[in-house]
Amino acid sequence: GIKHGMEQKLSQLTARGEQLTQDVLAMKARSSPEPTNFLSAEREQLVAHSEQLVAHSDHFRRQQLAEQEQAVKEFRAMRAERAEQDSRIKELTELVAALREEKEALAASLLEARRAPPQAPEPGRS
Repeated sequence: GIKHGMEQKLSQLTARGEQLTQDVLAMKARSSPEPTNFLSAEREQLVAHSEQLVAHSDHFRRQQLAEQEQAVKEFRAMRAERAEQDSRIKELTELVAALREEKEALAASLLEARRAPPQAPEPGRS
């Protein structure tokens, strides 16, 4: 997406800067002297390209940093949400276990009540 496009642009600009540097060095190395105004025009173009490259690079770095910070925020939020869910799951698990114990106790006392012989009504009650 945008990140890939910026990386591609950055590498193109880097390659262009390197090419211009090589061109200038090649011109300087040539035995036939080039007109000085041509060399200074190339040098100015190289400086302009270098400044442009630095600007793009800084922009790209800032954008990457912003994206990383956003990703970290999202990750932390997800982790907090996950911890909250884990806490709720633990509470619910404990509640289910408590309810299961209560149900088993009730079932046991019900079974015991059914097994017990019927008691005569207490005196004084009809």
